[in-house]
Amino acid sequence: MPKLPGSPRISGITTLKMRSVSRGAVFALAGLLITATLLLLLQPPDDRAIPYHTPSYASAADVAGIYATRFHRGPNGKLRAATAHKQPQPQQPLKNQNQNHDTTTTKPQMTPVEELAAVTAFLTALATNVLPPAVDPTRPLDPQLVLDFDYDPDRIPGSRTELAALRRELWDRYPVVLYGKHFSAPCRALKSFLNTLSLSPPPTYIDVDTRADTAVLRPLLARLTGVRDLPVLLVGGVVVPYEDGALAVEAVLKENLGLKHEGDDALAVPGANADRESTSPGDASANANTPNANPDAQANKVPAPGALLPVLEEMHKLGKLAPLLADAGAVVGGGKRRGRGRK
Repeated sequence: MPKLPGSPRISGITTLKMRSVSRGAVFALAGLLITATLLLLLQPPDDRAIPYHTPSYASAADVAGIYATRFHRGPNGKLRAATAHKQPQPQQPLKNQNQNHDTTTTKPQMTPVEELAAVTAFLTALATNVLPPAVDPTRPLDPQLVLDFDYDPDRIPGSRTELAALRRELWDRYPVVLYGKHFSAPCRALKSFLNTLSLSPPPTYIDVDTRADTAVLRPLLARLTGVRDLPVLLVGGVVVPYEDGALAVEAVLKENLGLKHEGDDALAVPGANADRESTSPGDASANANTPNANPDAQANKVPAPGALLPVLEEMHKLGKLAPLLADAGAVVGGGKRRGRGRK
């Protein structure tokens, strides 16, 4: 006997029952998940795992203050999170172990002699080296600005020795350096005279007026050398004080070039501002025995730009210029007739 097909009404009722069971299972699962989430959120924190990071340097009193601002103990003695109804206690600042130590440190400073050598080495190293416009030329320069190594004698004892080596190498390589002006007839005449000497190594010319940092470099040179106007002639790192004539120039160069071979700290810059805390005793003694070493007296003198050339010409005629230049490391008649320029 063949089977009769099922009734459409019975199959529809079965489908509705299956859909109702599926929806009920989904709602039950969702309710279970919501309940579990609420239980986890409302569970009180455990003493053994407080979700807060404390620094390693915090003391026991600091940790207690931190916990007091975030948790309080309930009637049962367990920690509970602080609610908005309870006003938390003010947080105590953490005390660093190094807080009692004096953190104020003074920046290392160079003497005028060292600063002049560092600036000259910085400018002659690359033609593109310039002093930033934010530099205050009336105050000591930051050594890290012009040196390629860390200079801090208190923290790095070998840094002073490294700076002394830089000075020796600089003045041996550039025994004659002229800070002048490109658009100045006296400076051009002085360059022409130096070129006729055929010095070896040749003189180095730095035209201050054509540089991008002329606003910083000119007052900086005035502070370091005591010469308020250009040109400034350096022979072996010694500023030539040409305003007092040939005899004064000879005395200054003889004394300071002799001290240069005895020790770097003894070399003086005539007319430089030496009233600085970091000036060594050797610098002070050399300045005291050097003509025109008084900064106040030197500041009142503004030598004419063309006054240096007659003094050098007179010394050259008397035969006193060549030996002094040789002591500085520049041989007259031993090189090219044209100097090296640094704009």
